[in-house]
Amino acid sequence: MPDERQRARLRETMMEAMLAAAGEQGFGAVTVEDVIARCNANREQFYEQFSDLRDCFQAAYRDEAGRLCEGMLRAGASAASWREGLHAAIQILVTFVVERPLIARALTIDVHLAGEPAHEARREIQERLSRAVDSGRAEIESGYSPPPLTALFMVSAIDAAVVTALVRGKPESFAEAAPELEQLVATAYLGD
Repeated sequence: MPDERQRARLRETMMEAMLAAAGEQGFGAVTVEDVIARCNANREQFYEQFSDLRDCFQAAYRDEAGRLCEGMLRAGASAASWREGLHAAIQILVTFVVERPLIARALTIDVHLAGEPAHEARREIQERLSRAVDSGRAEIESGYSPPPLTALFMVSAIDAAVVTALVRGKPESFAEAAPELEQLVATAYLGD
């Protein structure tokens, strides 16, 4: 009987395998066999951890997207200014997309196919990132204030740029687009 640490490690390995399989094949094509083959597990072990593939994907999404979001928020919060924080957060995302394109694909594309719990997790992540972007209001010196929807629009534009790069099979093109995206967001808030 495996101890709790082993079970936790196996769960993490299965979640990573799920995201990699979804990023490579598309969520709709992934089977339990695909997941367990990637992590040397068996069906019984899979069903001890998850009720089905959607449950596995949702847990994997929450874990991986949550970790990415935390890294971006931490990088942004530790910067000297909102603008520098925006740059730092986007650089975390750039590194993730370039170094882990299959996982990035699962987080940005396949999440839309994985059911309502995954959609809810995605909405939560977008709301957290939108609040961080909207904190740029504190640095606005003029009387101008962007509409309330601006932050979500900017987060969605960045997401769309990631998706475009991944669908084209050129994750590095997101790195090339990052400076323009930063400028777009900064202009919406600071006018510069």
